[in-house]
Amino acid sequence: MARSKSSPPPKAQGKRRQPISYDPDVDALAITVGKGGPVAQTRELADGIQADFDARGVMLSLEILDARRRMGEQLLA
Repeated sequence: MARSKSSPPPKAQGKRRQPISYDPDVDALAITVGKGGPVAQTRELADGIQADFDARGVMLSLEILDARRRMGEQLLA
């Protein structure tokens, strides 16, 4: 069945938005990307970009420092 152009797209089953938070006091953007156990290791992926991994190597979160410079003022407003 085709949907009309004015009707909204169907909602994705089982998908949720990834939690994203921004702390303007330290200019850091934190993104939770997965579920797993507790953080077992933090790796620096690039200068000012760190990722947390569980014991199985699943990425749990990503932190971007100097977020305004990297992402732009408008994105974080």
